[in-house]
Amino acid sequence: MALELRVFIIDAFTAKAFGGNPAAVVLLPASHSLNDSALQQIASELNQPMTAFLQPSGADYTLQWFNARTKGRVLMLDLPVTTLHSPVGALEISRRDELLTLRLPSSLSEEVHGEKYQKVLQAFMGGRLPTTATVSFHYAQAVNDLVVLIEGIDEAVLRACSLTQEFAAASQALGVRAVTFAVPGTDYDSLARVFHAGAVPDEDQVTGSAHTIIAPLFHKRFGKSTLRALQCSERGGELLLELSDDHVLVSGTAVTVLEGKLTV
Repeated sequence: MALELRVFIIDAFTAKAFGGNPAAVVLLPASHSLNDSALQQIASELNQPMTAFLQPSGADYTLQWFNARTKGRVLMLDLPVTTLHSPVGALEISRRDELLTLRLPSSLSEEVHGEKYQKVLQAFMGGRLPTTATVSFHYAQAVNDLVVLIEGIDEAVLRACSLTQEFAAASQALGVRAVTFAVPGTDYDSLARVFHAGAVPDEDQVTGSAHTIIAPLFHKRFGKSTLRALQCSERGGELLLELSDDHVLVSGTAVTVLEGKLTV
């Protein structure tokens, strides 16, 4: 017997359609026979950067997420839920008017030094780094990410940098999950670009996990406990970051751009 599932496509961390982080959301019934292989097939069919599967669990929901090829990472959902029980633990979501807030563990980082980090910087900047700029490298072991903090460049310079073969090789040599370039801004407290490291690195549109490193780092560096952040990707994304004990409250708006039914 065919199973009909409600499906949404949601753009998160944006107030307008076709911006922010696009994701599909599939609502599963409380009882179903779909295994991980079937869920992966659905995610591949929907072909979004991320597909979330929500299943009722008492007053809350359980959450699994996949990209078009493999299980993926945490994303923001525009749904009236309070707690999502996911493979990485319980994720708390709250809503105030149009603002959705995800409570994530803070990721503390340590400053690191070495030629391999300089190679990543040089490959990304491509000669655009002014001599007056100050650069430091920060490694967050909990999420295996590197943040390159650059003081002394503006948004235009950050956006002008692009992926190169040299950057791919240098980032892969680090053995990290992702490389984030973070810059103090003027209209925004933080500007960032985030790249998944590897043989074929790709740029993430909006990355909550990267900002769980940026928030405590900027607090330590600049004394700010609340940040307005802009991720300078092609689609762009706006986030509000607030430190709360050992967590970061990552907030943003989301737009539902498609709603329909999937028959499997």
